[in-house]
Amino acid sequence: MVVDVFPGYAMSGISASLLALGNPLATIFTGLFISYITVSGFQLQVYGYVPEIVEIVTAAIIYCSAFVMLIGIFFEKRAKRLPGKAAKEAGQ
Repeated sequence: MVVDVFPGYAMSGISASLLALGNPLATIFTGLFISYITVSGFQLQVYGYVPEIVEIVTAAIIYCSAFVMLIGIFFEKRAKRLPGKAAKEAGQ
């Protein structure tokens, strides 16, 4: 029987790695970012905020961060594709 299990740490590590896009150096900084948000959430509970609301706000911040990165990757790929397409059409 396992008594001490920390299931939240595994999910925090996975989300930090995904936000860092697998970059080892960026994983350190995203881990610090997520830990800062988590510790801030614990501090908000001292002021009377419900833990569920704090977790929802924390998840929303992490999802918004991931969404911003996803949009950035989308526009970067689109910018690489458009100049080649314009040059191909001009050559025809």
